[in-house]
Amino acid sequence: MNLIPNAIELLIQTGFLRDWPAAARLLEELSVKPSAHWRIPETLDKALGLDRRAVLPATAALIAAHTSIVIVDDLLDGDGRFEAKGWRPGDLANLAQALTAAGQAAIGGKDSALALFNQMLLQTAHGQYLDTALSVENEADYWRVARAKSSPFFEAAFGLGALLGGAESGGVQALRHTGRLYGEMIQIHDDLKDALAIPATPDWQPGRASLPVLFACTVAHPWREKFQRLRQDLANPGALREAQAILLRCGAVSYCLQQLLEREALARQVLERLNLTDRAPVDELLGRVTRPVKAIFDHLAIAPPA
Repeated sequence: MNLIPNAIELLIQTGFLRDWPAAARLLEELSVKPSAHWRIPETLDKALGLDRRAVLPATAALIAAHTSIVIVDDLLDGDGRFEAKGWRPGDLANLAQALTAAGQAAIGGKDSALALFNQMLLQTAHGQYLDTALSVENEADYWRVARAKSSPFFEAAFGLGALLGGAESGGVQALRHTGRLYGEMIQIHDDLKDALAIPATPDWQPGRASLPVLFACTVAHPWREKFQRLRQDLANPGALREAQAILLRCGAVSYCLQQLLEREALARQVLERLNLTDRAPVDELLGRVTRPVKAIFDHLAIAPPA
């Protein structure tokens, strides 16, 4: 059962987006290649043996929230992804606000689910504020921003489906905890992807260090000063490639994989305590984050950290 088309229709009908055809059209365009995050409630309810039809409101709410978050990130980073489709910045700001309201409408009068959804919106907004307002100078700063910006969405993604699907309170809390760990895993995964991307992403800018860039700038290694010089000249493709090579050489990528695997192990420990009827969906969910990072080591014939 593919819940995404039905979830988008629920958003359009209950969230009053039918009166805003352009907004409805944007959701339908995004649904052609939906984010894997949209399927988290359905995936977890399958693993728990719950009624997946009961998580339709959770799926709709998460689609709305995720799209709103992506829009705000796009505006803050100046990526221009949506502006390229003809959306003006003011229109996008209004759309992001409308989508959060549509997500609330999709959940309806289910108070505990609505409270979790609203908590996620507030914490994520604070995290996005910290992402632009706080200069990241050390790892403590990094985790403060990452946990505020990434974990709340995934805590809600893991918890809402179980809550609406009828899971017991203990199971809901365990899944929310797993979601927070998963959010940190996603942040590390995205940081590595952005750090190794060409051309240079905004995460290379001073004050906005990703975990691998932060490691290379702050941990003692023979190439640290050179890395910091190269970081000032990333418009030069050669400088970017050399800086990326140092990320691998100095242990930054290995450190990120270690952090990723530690959180995967913790998440699996929590999930082991749940009465899962089907482990395969959960294994796939976690593997989707760790496999691409492990593939870097396989490609370079480097042994990953123990």
